[in-house]
Amino acid sequence: MFPFAGPTDAGIGLFNACSCSSGGLRQSVLPRMVVLSLGVAVLLCCSTAISDHMVDVPLGAIFEDEKTLQEEEAFRYAVDQINADRTILPKARLVPRLVHLDKGDPLLAIRKGCNLMADGIAAIVSSTSCPTNIALQSVCNAMHVPLVFVARDNCQVTAGRKYTLSMRPEASGIDRALADVIIQQRWRSMVVFYDDYYAFSRIQNVLALTRGNFLEVIVLKLPSLSNGSQVIVGLPSGQKEISDYGEKLKRVVVLCTVENTIRLVKQANQMNLFTPEHHWVIANQEVSDKQLQAINASRGVLTVVRKLISFSEYTDKFMAYWRSLPANVTNGATTSPYDVKMTAAYMYDAVLHISRAVYALFLDRQWIGPNKLRCSIDVSVPWPGGPPLMETLRKVRTPGVLGKSGFDDTGYNINSQMQVLRLEKVVNKTRVQVAGMWDPVTRLNTTARTLPGANPRIDIRNKTFRVVTLEEEPFVFKRITPIGVKWEGFAMDMLTELSKLLGFKYKVYEVQDKKYGSPQEDGTWSGMIGDVMQGDADFALSAITITPQRERVVDFTKRYMDFAVGILLRKPVKKTDLFVFLDPFHVNVWLCTIAAFILVSAVLFLLHRIGTRKTSDDPSDGPDFNLRNTMWFVYGSFVQQGGDLTIGRMPTRILTGVWWLFTLIIISSYTANLAAFLTVTRMDSPIRSFDDLASQTEIPYGTVTDTSIAQFLASSDVETYQRLWSFMKSENNSAALVRTAQEGFQRVRKGKYAFLWDVPVIEYEALTDKNCELTTVGKSIYSKGYGIAFPSADPYRDEFTLAILQLQDSGTLDKLRHKWWPKNGKCKLDQDGASSSSSALDLDNFAGVFCVLAIGVVLACAVALLEVLWHMYRRRREKRNFPAKENGELTCKGGCQSPSNVTVRKDDNGEIHIIVSPTITQVQVQPNLLIPAQTPAKPSTWEPTKRNKEEYVPMKKVEFALPPEGCSKQQEYVRNVDDFTTRL
Repeated sequence: MFPFAGPTDAGIGLFNACSCSSGGLRQSVLPRMVVLSLGVAVLLCCSTAISDHMVDVPLGAIFEDEKTLQEEEAFRYAVDQINADRTILPKARLVPRLVHLDKGDPLLAIRKGCNLMADGIAAIVSSTSCPTNIALQSVCNAMHVPLVFVARDNCQVTAGRKYTLSMRPEASGIDRALADVIIQQRWRSMVVFYDDYYAFSRIQNVLALTRGNFLEVIVLKLPSLSNGSQVIVGLPSGQKEISDYGEKLKRVVVLCTVENTIRLVKQANQMNLFTPEHHWVIANQEVSDKQLQAINASRGVLTVVRKLISFSEYTDKFMAYWRSLPANVTNGATTSPYDVKMTAAYMYDAVLHISRAVYALFLDRQWIGPNKLRCSIDVSVPWPGGPPLMETLRKVRTPGVLGKSGFDDTGYNINSQMQVLRLEKVVNKTRVQVAGMWDPVTRLNTTARTLPGANPRIDIRNKTFRVVTLEEEPFVFKRITPIGVKWEGFAMDMLTELSKLLGFKYKVYEVQDKKYGSPQEDGTWSGMIGDVMQGDADFALSAITITPQRERVVDFTKRYMDFAVGILLRKPVKKTDLFVFLDPFHVNVWLCTIAAFILVSAVLFLLHRIGTRKTSDDPSDGPDFNLRNTMWFVYGSFVQQGGDLTIGRMPTRILTGVWWLFTLIIISSYTANLAAFLTVTRMDSPIRSFDDLASQTEIPYGTVTDTSIAQFLASSDVETYQRLWSFMKSENNSAALVRTAQEGFQRVRKGKYAFLWDVPVIEYEALTDKNCELTTVGKSIYSKGYGIAFPSADPYRDEFTLAILQLQDSGTLDKLRHKWWPKNGKCKLDQDGASSSSSALDLDNFAGVFCVLAIGVVLACAVALLEVLWHMYRRRREKRNFPAKENGELTCKGGCQSPSNVTVRKDDNGEIHIIVSPTITQVQVQPNLLIPAQTPAKPSTWEPTKRNKEEYVPMKKVEFALPPEGCSKQQEYVRNVDDFTTRL
């Protein structure tokens, strides 16, 4: 099972071989003792020769193009030294099998790797580009052949590749070392330069590790020089860019190749951007001592973080060999291990580590010789010796050129100790001093308490600050109490939270000139900025905005609230329209609808009359189809209430059907549009943006003088803002600018004035207005922020900034915002100046409808009164002409007395009973009432005969109730009082 055999077994086997070779001697005439003596001598000779025999351990190596010349030289030296030194790998020898790739071709790398496995190898070491390395990881993982790679770039171990090891430490360990160095500097802002050597994801990792320490981080990418590019890496060029970046370039982190780093520092020296105030940190584990001398750091402070080399006997032997190589191989003289190419040293340690693991398997008798493997999709049998070898590679710890190498479960080298250096300019040379070291366990250990260039730590507790402020609701306002003035507001609440967090005390006073601060002609500043510059106040706190002009004279903390400019207006007066129910249709539509109503009524009546004359015996359309009833029918159809008429003829039905379709469309459209008009309140404002404000002259507008808003409008290059400022400064509008914000608010409440001011302030004013008559309009311009102003280079500024960040992260500032800018306040904030929101309908929406109803009621009552008066007048006139008897007898035509057998009786319920004897042939009760001339032969219910001009007077329908016994009894018929009372 084990190809490797012990000395005893080897001796026995060779003894048998020697016995066979001396067989001829035993058959000779020599004595047996002589033969035996000769055999023993041969056995001893053969045993001595076999004791030098080694088990072959084939080791594959893949190198890519001429850039790996030093790595290949280190590999050959490692194999030769290990085979020569029997203490490293006794009783075995490494058999190198080298493969070269002309270019980075992953498919070619897979084919070359499979060819190595077909010959039988124990492991593969490689120094290739990342794409090639990823391809090798895949094939080695499938065949269970360990791959130990020395990455030239920041290649990573692919997740799930159990048979891959990286000689470089994991990138996160280096990032943690860099983060600890940056944190100890106590920087609050920095600029990061990086190129392809340092992946952007690692920059994100560094920023995450230093979260909460920085106020501002600028990340700039430089072109890579790995492709032979000779582009000069770019710092900001031009006076404007240098002035913008000059302050920020005082704290810089360089995460680039060594070549880019050297060029960057040289360019900064040439542009005089590297002064004693500048502190740069260079993080590159491969930077050498010769390259540090080439940096020539001028007068600035330069900190370098690189790989720490722990010296050992292997370091000395390797350095002795490396110095013996030609200069074209080592790229110049080598004075220290740091001058050796880092990947070459890693290659030596990789071969040495594999040899230690193989020897450990020999001792445990778990070594399995390599098989000739076949890479195939169909049939692929992995090497059974791969798992024990891989497990041993992870367990052993091997001292080497760079220190003790070992691997964790992720496949990375655990030797990630870093060295921290300080570079100083001495005469014409750069002196390198060790400032400390970093270890994954003990973290950063420095020779001094802080690294050179670090910001000193200040004690702020129990210090009393003098704070200047300016009343600006809701940020700051004062309330008079029996014990004195009490300051309240959002800014004051934030100051209280800061004092609790940092442990300081404060005294607040109000600036005398009531101004935030602006430059004066003599070079001084007014307002709060002036008090801070003159030292009257330690810092200024109010609704003070951060502007470039102010930042030149004072230092601001990080913004604690965003700032923008808006327009404050008085809400348009809501007009009450009594006839809003007419708004869904234009007046032309209403006129056309009325015309259609009249036209259809007339045509419908004419069609009936024309048809009646032609077919007088057709009872389809009833006798009540007159013009009055026709118009009532058309109106009832229009309002969806129907009519009393019966439409039977085809022409009238066609017209009626078309009218119904017309009314359906009209009424449906009216109903839908009316709902929108009643449920949506429209308060149109002529001003909805700054462009609208600048393009009109009816409403004057302005802002507070000597403020950042006034300075912005005065210096702006935008046409709209230039027109706004020209209007404010014109002679006709000399009163447009106001002295204080409160004055501007009062002018807005009086009407016809627009006030430009801070959005948070005007929003608060609109939310808390007593009459809810203010609104904000326009898209915000000039987006900045509010901050606390400190004197230039004040050491307390950074402490306050960090405290503000903590208040933001904890949500304290959000709670204060909700306190002073409530969402559900007394008034609703209108951001557009024209509300378009659904709300409950009030009486104003229905005032016109109620007016129409009231007019209808009054009109109906007036007509009813006129009818009563008219009928009373007619009755009095008839009584004078035809006096009726008190007993109720009917009067005959021409004034004759009615027969005694015709009587009238009126009941209490209003009914009139007329009793007529059967012998009566004709009685005229009224001019419109007739009794039949002949008594019917049979008892029945019948109607009077139709009108005959010669015999009868026009009458209405009368029903007669005849008794079932016949005509011998009296007849009785009943009519309602309304039909007879006015006629009797």
